[in-house]
Amino acid sequence: MSEERGTSTRIAAVTEDVVLSLKKPVVFHGLIEDWEVLKWGLDGWSTVFGNKEIPFRNGIRNCSSHPLWEGISATKEMALSQFFGLHRNSSDRMKGEKWYYFDYKRASEWLPSKALESVSWARFGFPDLGAKDATLWIGSRGAHTPCHFDTYGVNLVAQVFGTKRWILFPPSESKNLKPTRVPYEESSVYSMWNFSCPLPSHFYSGVKEVYVIELKAGDVLFVPQHWWHYVESLDLSISINTWIPTSLDDKCRLDEALVRFLMSQVSTQLDEEERQMLLNPNERDITSLDLHRMTDLIYMFKEASEPEVTEPPIKQQKLDGLTNQLCGIKNNAEFVPCVCASTLKTIMDPTCSCSSKEHHQTVMGQQDSSFSVSLGRVINAFCDPEVILKVREKFVQSS
Repeated sequence: MSEERGTSTRIAAVTEDVVLSLKKPVVFHGLIEDWEVLKWGLDGWSTVFGNKEIPFRNGIRNCSSHPLWEGISATKEMALSQFFGLHRNSSDRMKGEKWYYFDYKRASEWLPSKALESVSWARFGFPDLGAKDATLWIGSRGAHTPCHFDTYGVNLVAQVFGTKRWILFPPSESKNLKPTRVPYEESSVYSMWNFSCPLPSHFYSGVKEVYVIELKAGDVLFVPQHWWHYVESLDLSISINTWIPTSLDDKCRLDEALVRFLMSQVSTQLDEEERQMLLNPNERDITSLDLHRMTDLIYMFKEASEPEVTEPPIKQQKLDGLTNQLCGIKNNAEFVPCVCASTLKTIMDPTCSCSSKEHHQTVMGQQDSSFSVSLGRVINAFCDPEVILKVREKFVQSS
């Protein structure tokens, strides 16, 4: 694939084998030109959504030692046209100071069934995936989700309006990213680093591999399984994505069921305020889960994950075919470039909102008081991937 952006040759499609064989992030160009949503503009999106009010998570650009977790974010409901009006009426200086994000919303729950009928992932080898599987992300400049990785599947993300910056790390960087299960959300593992403001110098000294790309309208990004990512809107931005299951998912579901078993029991011992800090908003019902039901789920996922899933060696003929396809799309795809730590620092440093370097150092030195630090450490120790792996192995051996 090319190292530079190229759109000179349009290709008909990529196969499922090619996509699932990718081990690093790749950006595809020119494969969604027939999606009608690329031609809508803001007025078109406003028309499709109509006057119904939709929930926007919002925040203020502000340096902090911890990310703005979803559970402590404010929410404002307004029509999409009103949101676009806020963008149009804001000065360039104010854009990004306060941001709004309608994020992680299933399109089928918010839009008429025919609105996204042109959305299809067939050209990526997945003809059965379409609008019903689409997730919407609509945000203003500065809108973001804390750095995390998804435990299930691989990700295809289509940028249909505006620009988003993606900062990605391979699984090998996990220890540097300080993984945490607080706040808890099944299928998401968060980083304790706050990527919405400058990071301390010792973070950069530990990072060995980081990838950065600015995704523009018409681009589609492939994110491999378990790759960390921090995504921020550089201007008003609309994205549509879908997750694709992989052969590793059954094993991951068993691991997540073990974590969920622990979190459900811990959360029942906390008061309401502490539970709000421990759990993401979409997990608040975890305290009502029956212990026996949780145990049954663990056994069900254990059976689904057996026998051990191993990827068969690719025959040479198949490997040659994949190589030929990769060469055939070199003008329509590029690996996301790997950058050095100093380049990442250059990107991150201008995000500081503090009045002085001294003030920034004071802010970043403050402890996150939103949740018991000691309890969080205990939870993360029990939920560490190496610990869960040992629990899974012992559980499987004893059954």
